[in-house]
Amino acid sequence: MTTTTKKGKGKIVSLREAYQAWREQCPIRTHRLAKGMTQAMLGALVGLSGWTLSKYESAGSSPNPAHMEALSQILEAPELRQELKEWRRAVPR
Repeated sequence: MTTTTKKGKGKIVSLREAYQAWREQCPIRTHRLAKGMTQAMLGALVGLSGWTLSKYESAGSSPNPAHMEALSQILEAPELRQELKEWRRAVPR
């Protein structure tokens, strides 16, 4: 049995596809890619591993306040904290 959900203009996709699309919209990822940075590059600037950034970008964990501030400054995204909250609320179910 395949779980499905609606995406876009009524197109039915699997929950797995919807979740993958949601992950790709992570604000940290979006801002990082716009700056042309890898997870490892951004992690080094913040003092984190690329693995930790990967967990942030997949909602496996959340940045602490100090890391969130550093990410916002490095990515030049003062609205990052709010964007991340809204993105997490939109997780496909």
